[in-house]
Amino acid sequence: MIPTIEEHDNLLLLDCFTTRFIRNPQKNEVIMAENPYKSGHTIVKRVLHLEGEVAEVYDYKTNTIHKV
Repeated sequence: MIPTIEEHDNLLLLDCFTTRFIRNPQKNEVIMAENPYKSGHTIVKRVLHLEGEVAEVYDYKTNTIHKV
């Protein structure tokens, strides 16, 4: 899969005001957040599901689909 943001020759503008004071992140937006597993590190993710939506996750070990 091709990355959304390339490592070289890109300019990334951040809008911290909108999602903090005006509205919540929307589907397909790219967000930056503090990594909950590594203190002081930042992660960049795309929003796939919003609060209250059901997501299906395929478990390769048991060949089953789980709804979360």
